Amino acid sequence: MKKNKISIKGISELAGVSIATVSRIINENGRYSKETEERVKKIIEEYNYVPNMVAKGLRTKKMTNVGIIIPEITNEFFVKLAYEIETNLFKEGYGSFICNTNEDIEMEKKRLQMLSVQNVSGLIYISGGSSGVSEYIQDIPTVFIDRTPVAKDLEQYIIIESDNVQGGYLATKEMLDKGCRNIIMLTDRRRLSSQAARIEGYKKAHKEANIPMNIDNIIYLDKMNYDTARDCVSKLVEDGTSFDGIFATTDWLALGSYAALNQKGIKTPQDVKIVGYDDISVSEFNALPITTIHQQIDVIGKTAVNYLLQLLRNQPIEEKLKRIPVFLVKRQST
Repeated sequence: MKKNKISIKGISELAGVSIATVSRIINENGRYSKETEERVKKIIEEYNYVPNMVAKGLRTKKMTNVGIIIPEITNEFFVKLAYEIETNLFKEGYGSFICNTNEDIEMEKKRLQMLSVQNVSGLIYISGGSSGVSEYIQDIPTVFIDRTPVAKDLEQYIIIESDNVQGGYLATKEMLDKGCRNIIMLTDRRRLSSQAARIEGYKKAHKEANIPMNIDNIIYLDKMNYDTARDCVSKLVEDGTSFDGIFATTDWLALGSYAALNQKGIKTPQDVKIVGYDDISVSEFNALPITTIHQQIDVIGKTAVNYLLQLLRNQPIEEKLKRIPVFLVKRQST
């Protein structure tokens, strides 16, 4: 049977508690007994009550929306991350504005200006590799993900990232342990913080294994996509460059590398081993499933939302840099 629309006052009367208690239960703050919470939530569910977030925004002069900035909406890693963030924000009563920047700094600034005009409560920033944006966010509670912002006052920012040093280390160690001694690394020319950390891990694995590393084996790409990796690896083969392993710092680079080797008649993993990064779905379902580094997207998304909520509630944050563990997923390319 369909129930009539109900207000907080109506819920309080049915539950036999004050309006303030109902409000605390809805917002999940303050004190109330488990019994009271269950009674109120049962009424809320029975009447399909939905809080009026617009009215709340008018009272507080701050709309309960959060801006989510992602650098590339076609990238599965960022799409899944945005989904996790949006889902967790919704559970907390916040709406989302998801903005794609296409890795373009000018578009990034325009998106930030737009979100500022929208008077968003906060930002979760999944780009952050660009400089010159701090002026747009100085008055907005912001959590950065994946890429450390380029800023002088870095210590003031909240940063959530995967342990990319460990990721680079695990990827390289897997190939060194399998006998590789000449590992090519494909990375981003822009020297983003996440990529720099993976390079550090690559170097660390060589040093720990006491295996010499050729700095020229680190190849910086103008574009981080399938075609660029395929063309790069094809040229390496055509030029007679010697290598027996490829650490591709995204799965798409790994897939492009595999395609190039396959086209040249070079067998993976017998002749050249490959490790990717991100553990996107296509890496598992490739003709030859790719060994990769798994990033815990669900944990990253939830952690970012929790940190932002702490900022919005003026709660102290002791750990401003949070690194989420990664792990190696072994498949057939090694």
